Order: sequence, then structure tokens, then C-alpha cells
Amino acid sequence: MIWSTEILKLLAQQEGGYLSDQLGAPHRDDLKCRTITVRAADGREIAILNNDSQHILDDFIRARLVYEAVPLDEKYCRIYRLTPDGLERGKVA
Repeated sequence: MIWSTEILKLLAQQEGGYLSDQLGAPHRDDLKCRTITVRAADGREIAILNNDSQHILDDFIRARLVYEAVPLDEKYCRIYRLTPDGLERGKVA
């Protein structure tokens, strides 16, 4: 399992990196469950978070460490990027 400080660190290390929050069934037939991934700026997958990681994303949102950069799209995906505070915390993690 990857911990919240590791996620912040990974995002801070990836200039332009982001969290991808992909909704699964019943919204999509090709994805069984919600999937949250850490991605590089070019979209490369850096880490896949397990199903229990939804609370980490929720905590990041509540603490204003990330913000919704791209709202839910036609592929049922949201993009979250680090806020300045989230970036700072990720650099010292």
C-alpha cells in the first residue's frame, strides 16, 4: 500500500504530475471499479492506488492539497493537481 506522504512526494517529483480519478462500473463496461492513479505530466502511469485509497484523495481535497483541474469528462475521469501547499508538502515529504 502506498501512503499519503508517498503520493504527495511522487506528485511533487513529477513536474506537472497529477492524480487521475477514473470511475468504473456502472459508468463504464471496461473498468470494474474506481481507479486512482498517479500520472506524469505526459500521462504515463507512475503508481496505481488501491481501492482503499479513495479516503486519501478525499483527505487531500479537504486539506486543500489538491484541486480538481479537470471535471468529470465523457470517460468518467477527473484530474486533480497539487495546490501550492500540496506541492510544498510533497517536496519535504
